[in-house]
Amino acid sequence: MEAMDQLLELFDLAPELNFGTNQGWAPGKLFLAGEYAVLAPDQPALLFAVGQYLHCQVGISPWPGRGLLQSNLPGLEDWHYERANLYEAASSQWRYVLAAMQIVEDLVKELGRPVQDYRLSIDSQLLADNGRKYGFGSSGAVTVAVIQALLAFYGLVAKSPLMHYKLAAMAMMRLGSKGSLADLAVNAYGGWLYYVAPDRLWLQEALANHSILSLLSQDWPSLVIQPMSAPADLEVLVGWTGVPASTENLIGQWQDRSGAAYQAFLDSAKETVQAIKVAFEAGDSLAIQSRLADYRHLLLQIEKYNTLSIETPALRELVTIAQAYQFEAKSSGAGGGDCGIAVGQGQGLKKELAAAWQAAGITLVELEIGAPQRPSEEAGN
Repeated sequence: MEAMDQLLELFDLAPELNFGTNQGWAPGKLFLAGEYAVLAPDQPALLFAVGQYLHCQVGISPWPGRGLLQSNLPGLEDWHYERANLYEAASSQWRYVLAAMQIVEDLVKELGRPVQDYRLSIDSQLLADNGRKYGFGSSGAVTVAVIQALLAFYGLVAKSPLMHYKLAAMAMMRLGSKGSLADLAVNAYGGWLYYVAPDRLWLQEALANHSILSLLSQDWPSLVIQPMSAPADLEVLVGWTGVPASTENLIGQWQDRSGAAYQAFLDSAKETVQAIKVAFEAGDSLAIQSRLADYRHLLLQIEKYNTLSIETPALRELVTIAQAYQFEAKSSGAGGGDCGIAVGQGQGLKKELAAAWQAAGITLVELEIGAPQRPSEEAGN
């Protein structure tokens, strides 16, 4: 297939350069179930978007050969960059933004179009009032939002959020990410998702041997991104412990990914996540609660087996309190801090649970669960 035919299958084409301000959005994400197991091949996870967003704006730079990057994220100071040494001079703090810029620019070059320089700004709601992270996945959100905004800047309007996911996944793989890339799927799609990661070995080899446009056009082995609908009476509460966690550090501490115990964990995790998916499709909130408790116990087993600190004392207290108010609860994501989730039916004892959490120093984060890919007031933009 000719390159232009491939392009037209994947993107609607606007003018090649948009001199207005171009927007990109990405919601935060949390795991319902499947964390840790999803790092292995063909292992599913269930995740959801939360209604806290990261927003990117891109306009053309008024300075030839130079541009400006700005953000309200901690550690990202304004950077007046020079095109001549943009990627060589990159500071580690801007690495996700630069990886997103580079993957889009490489695509633009493949299409025979010139690259430009930008005034690019990032505004994140994925932080608490004190500036600390909730654990909603800012690195993935940054990558997806920047890719969205830059595609619009270059007149490439993706026909499917799959294009945003694939470009972001390629950018992350170039950075050497060891994660499942699941956060990128939620950042790109929003809502509730059933997810299986692509074959990482295939993707690494394909990145080295295929054009970006070709990879966007191909089916990726093993990849599954399936939007889901939550039961109407499913109540999900998010509690924040106030303690930050690092996904990459916790993954790095996972020592033994071989042997019978690890395989038993994977087998049980897959069965549990698939059962939760079936419960979603049947609208069975009680079954979701029950299976969520099962997944928590699986995490406790691997925590002991690998001497990890997934369920911290604060997260354990979050779970214990939730259970006292007829909710099932667990850590979400890598654990080790950040957030836990509690799942119940209807409003139940939500107010009482929130008060009990608050008394224990746990903050109920009020936000939309299963949120759309961008704020509803921005849906047409």
